Amino acid sequence: MHGIARIRHRRRQRAIRMHRLKVALCILAVIAFVILLCGLEVKEKTAMGYEYQSCNQLWDLTQYCPDDMDKWEYIALIMQLNAMDDMTVYSDRLYQVPIYEK
Repeated sequence: MHGIARIRHRRRQRAIRMHRLKVALCILAVIAFVILLCGLEVKEKTAMGYEYQSCNQLWDLTQYCPDDMDKWEYIALIMQLNAMDDMTVYSDRLYQVPIYEK
């Protein structure tokens, strides 16, 4: 091969290698996604009633928060479940608290 033919051959070989690399990366991404889906645990969420005493705060209920969940996210979930506008708690009200099975 002379000059231009050699350059064209190298470019074509480089394009073939890049294509193979892209295909391999796509396959690895699909495999990683499948492994991730198979490895996820499905946690069931139930709710239990909790009656506050006068000294209780919403933060006290984070003891039921799963280890992989942010405690503030858990408090927001309690507030949403109980249709609360703010973090004010009342001693005469029964609150629903989400409990995740392990």
